[in-house]
Amino acid sequence: MKIKLSYLAIALTVGTLSYNCKKEKAEDPVVEVDPATCDPVSFSSDIQPILNNNCAFSGCHSQASSADGINLSSHAGATAVASSKISGSINHQAGFSPMPQNSPKLSNADIKKIECWIADGRPNN
Repeated sequence: MKIKLSYLAIALTVGTLSYNCKKEKAEDPVVEVDPATCDPVSFSSDIQPILNNNCAFSGCHSQASSADGINLSSHAGATAVASSKISGSINHQAGFSPMPQNSPKLSNADIKKIECWIADGRPNN
């Protein structure tokens, strides 16, 4: 009887831990940026590589394949949508399509770079 209770206790503990891990992952915090804490960000050296690796060259938001009209392969295209829409999407906020689509959320460092670039007026340097 003691052995069966031990197995039950272990099963409940593992189940609870698994649930808590999934719950924490599902509620990743939104990256909030205070422009005063931002380092200078360059589109060509900081933002474009992130967008190319996760958005444009993946075949979703490039000039050649953009069925939705969002082209993130150039500064002009990225600037056109660099707003609360892209912020909500990369932060996986409710009411926005989570981006990159069917992929994990961008790293907090990459999200912060994008948010800082937007807060700084989307410079093309």
